[in-house]
Amino acid sequence: MENNETQKTELVCNGGEKHKGHVCFLTNMGLHAEVFKLTRNPTVVCRKCGARAGKAEHVCFPEAL
Repeated sequence: MENNETQKTELVCNGGEKHKGHVCFLTNMGLHAEVFKLTRNPTVVCRKCGARAGKAEHVCFPEAL
């Protein structure tokens, strides 16, 4: 059960100010031109929302593609 608890709390982005540079945040703000720049050549995917980006720092929970 501890593993299940860890998974639930693990997928809460605590990026603070850094979160404002994440694809999910930018998309929600309607900043589509910025999102396009960050997602043009994806190398990582967010484990939580599936957003793809060129760099790990642009998603909350990066995993290599």
